Amino acid sequence: MIPSIDAYFQGHNLYLLYERVGAETISNDCLLLLGFRSHLAALLNYPTALSATEYYQLCQTRQQPGAWGWYQLLAAQRLYWRSRPQAAYDCLQEIKAAIIELDEPEITTDYHFYCLLCLAVQPDDAPLLRLHHQALQKMVGDRPQWQYKLDLANGAIASDDSALADYDKAIALLQPQNLNPYLALSYQLLAQFWQKRNLPQQSAIFQQQALQAYQDWGAVAIVKHFQLPPRGDRDSELAAFAQLSSCQDWAEACTLALALCLDFLPAQKGAIFLYQNDQWQVQTAFPENGDWPLVWWQTLAQTPEIKLLSPVFADWPDDPYFQQYQPQQAWGWPLRVDTEVFGMLYLEREVMGLSSQPALLKQVVTLLEQQYQRDRLQHQLVLVQERAIAQERFASLGALTAGIAHEIKNPLNFVNNFAELSLELTQEIIEELETQQAQINPETWDYLQEIFGDLNQNLRSIDRHGKRADSIIRSMLLHSRSSKSDPCVAVDLNALLAEYVNLAYHGMRAKDSEFNITIESHYDSNLKPIQAVPQNLSRAFLNLINNACHATRDRVRQEAQNGNSNYRPLLTVTTQDLGKTVEIRIRDNGTGIPPHIQQRIFEPFFTTKPTGIGTGLGLSISRDIIIKEHQGHLEIDTVVNQYTEFILTLPKH
Repeated sequence: MIPSIDAYFQGHNLYLLYERVGAETISNDCLLLLGFRSHLAALLNYPTALSATEYYQLCQTRQQPGAWGWYQLLAAQRLYWRSRPQAAYDCLQEIKAAIIELDEPEITTDYHFYCLLCLAVQPDDAPLLRLHHQALQKMVGDRPQWQYKLDLANGAIASDDSALADYDKAIALLQPQNLNPYLALSYQLLAQFWQKRNLPQQSAIFQQQALQAYQDWGAVAIVKHFQLPPRGDRDSELAAFAQLSSCQDWAEACTLALALCLDFLPAQKGAIFLYQNDQWQVQTAFPENGDWPLVWWQTLAQTPEIKLLSPVFADWPDDPYFQQYQPQQAWGWPLRVDTEVFGMLYLEREVMGLSSQPALLKQVVTLLEQQYQRDRLQHQLVLVQERAIAQERFASLGALTAGIAHEIKNPLNFVNNFAELSLELTQEIIEELETQQAQINPETWDYLQEIFGDLNQNLRSIDRHGKRADSIIRSMLLHSRSSKSDPCVAVDLNALLAEYVNLAYHGMRAKDSEFNITIESHYDSNLKPIQAVPQNLSRAFLNLINNACHATRDRVRQEAQNGNSNYRPLLTVTTQDLGKTVEIRIRDNGTGIPPHIQQRIFEPFFTTKPTGIGTGLGLSISRDIIIKEHQGHLEIDTVVNQYTEFILTLPKH
């Protein structure tokens, strides 16, 4: 037995056990531990990294059905603790072979134990009950320390007051060991015993003791379930709705909403799905590993309308789920904000019983839609607040940068101007001395020539670096310029790109007459004008296209040095309408960008160009224009010596 699983059966605190299992999982890639950690997370109300479906597929891939049997046994335990014996038994029915394969006495014993507890409420299954009882007796006979499990099972099976003696014996064995999970279960069974005898006060006492034991153990999810009102009357229903309406979190609201539907409606199966990133994702579901009619949901989302399906009065939709499982009723209600479908509530029943639009469900759906809208508005508010703070910081930083740049620019202008003037004066002195060369000693003449040559070279260096500093200052001023006064107007992206591709090409040709490149454009003819700031957007396009041209020119030189004359520079510009957004791709077949600098290319002042050529602000400016000003996305895909592609995504509004 794995130590942490053994500790679980010994009733160790769940918080400490969860951390221990996490450490064991990292050092030991064991499927039993992965499933066990998901169970602990469910008990502690922690998010689970692995869904039931993903875990099942993992067990299938690794051919370990025993691990899946262990996972289902844990799921059955949680269901039974939440007073759902039929659902728990459904989890246990098909895992007998998997449990036997595990050959772990603790797990096998618990399997028979929980089968007995579930069957105790089904008197028609007497033969099966005897079979599990005999198996449990044999297991306990070999291991007397588990006698309390047999006592609890006997108490659950008994139909008279003899059950009390069995429960007392079990509790007497459990209390010295502080086995909180089994103590909690003992009190829970006693509460059920007194409830059946219509003695609610005695039942409430043991229910409270069960709650305390679960709390001491750390089972937050079970404690929350106990704190929910009992099902079956209008007051309980109103209390459940009050708890649902007071939720502050969408995920918690979904969990409570589904539990409420399954508790107060005649449904055995259900799920709430969220539509994100063009696909349906499980928000909450029972059972966790269930299959779902995704094709039908996609149809509902497009309609959208409320649907109640039944073979009595409707043909099943074209979804393989219904052909395979054939439930008696399947009911779906799209969740909407305005007219947009963002989710789906689905319930299923094995026999007839759901009306077409139950009033309770209407209330549940309304509360879910309101909670989702609140969460979305809260999220948008946080984004607006963060953006406002960021804009204020950038505005302050921009003002500071602009002030510093202006202060530097003034003395820099003097440096540049006097460097040029000094070069001219030096040249005039040399020319004047040349007229007097005959009167100067040859050695002195050589010395003067050397001095003026060094002076001329120094002045040219000052002039060159001064102009580079001036270029950096101009880029800094451009980078810090606020665009708040620049209005968004309708912009034809195809025309704007075509213009600046042409401008960048001719700009490169003006600097390097040997430069040439093939330009391929694939502009979406259906693309409508979008709202943007054209003067800033064109600056971003120009920077990216210039980068592409420089990359191909560098590769031309690189290939020439390697003796390869087959390389042909190519620039490809593509636009595509994606519905709510527009995608622009600028791709070159140049030198590419090495992996170690890909994360730095958007940093201000970082450049891969030789000293004196680039300022390192072009890509930084482009990124700010695309992301911060236009709320778009800018991604890069590159392979060294093959290609570089910038992928821009801009919202239409």
